[in-house]
Amino acid sequence: MELSMFLAPGETSDVVELAEEAMALGDRLLGHAVHGVESVRQGDVPAAVRPVDAFAMGSLLVILAPTALPAVIGLVQEWLANRPVPAVRMVIDDDVLAVGRASRNQQHRVDAFLRRHAG
Repeated sequence: MELSMFLAPGETSDVVELAEEAMALGDRLLGHAVHGVESVRQGDVPAAVRPVDAFAMGSLLVILAPTALPAVIGLVQEWLANRPVPAVRMVIDDDVLAVGRASRNQQHRVDAFLRRHAG
């Protein structure tokens, strides 16, 4: 399964910092249950997130088994707690999940996304 991730820039983030954060998240993901992580080029950004050009700099394509999706989302939620990145958008086949700092409403969206995509 392919999962695209797009890091939202923080209020004080610049393009270099966003790219560095994307690399840090990619490295963390490679250490856990994913088959691969690649940078995404500007032209490969899905229409669902294309209006924000800064997202292209903080974009990753994650290759994983559907059964690894819950662990990957959990890792991203944990990772966000200590980063200047306020949110990560995850996309599977034009289905978008925005993950930010934990909240009850967000957990409902995560659960629905997992029902649609986790194996």
